[in-house]
Amino acid sequence: MNDQNKTREELIKELNELRLENRAIKESGERRTQGKFVREAEQMDILSILKAAMGSLNDTIILTIDSNYNYLYFNVFHKEVMKYAYGIDVEIGMNILECISNEDDRNKSKINYDRALNGEGFTTLEEYGDLIKAYYETKYAPLYNDHQEIIGTIALSSAVTERVRREEIIKNQAELLDLVHDNIFVRDMKSRITFWNKGAEKKYGWESNEVIGKVTA
Repeated sequence: MNDQNKTREELIKELNELRLENRAIKESGERRTQGKFVREAEQMDILSILKAAMGSLNDTIILTIDSNYNYLYFNVFHKEVMKYAYGIDVEIGMNILECISNEDDRNKSKINYDRALNGEGFTTLEEYGDLIKAYYETKYAPLYNDHQEIIGTIALSSAVTERVRREEIIKNQAELLDLVHDNIFVRDMKSRITFWNKGAEKKYGWESNEVIGKVTA
């Protein structure tokens, strides 16, 4: 499997596995060959592994910061997004919080990075941007050193504004259909109920949460 086909979760998992593998190799004195990344892990630090594994992801923001919120690494796409959203050219070593001009965005970012610095891995869906706003789905994870000490965070993010807008449209349309007195329900290609309005609830006696996802004849 090449790097472009890997999910963000798989890449983070692979990086952690590589770090543990590299440590075990050094302690035991063994030199085992288990593919390209393990061979390179014997000679590269964690940031080099990040660059090698994720450099080809052109539609995903990738960045790492230290415990003081200073950039350790970011990809070209993140640099472009920061220029697009906040009008700033970021550089390695700069403080990411100081680069975020919007106060609400800065506060949200600090909360998320602090959670990761405390050892938590999680995903958020939030709106960011000062000059131009957009929705981003972001996965945060702690960044560990060879002694399993947290030294920073990893963040991988994708712009999902179009998806969020579509979901909002569908939600608004569903709310309008709920105002219709006629019974209306929708099924997908596998005959599973995907929408059940108030009229259908009154006619058939089942609430939407009881039938959504059910297969009908």
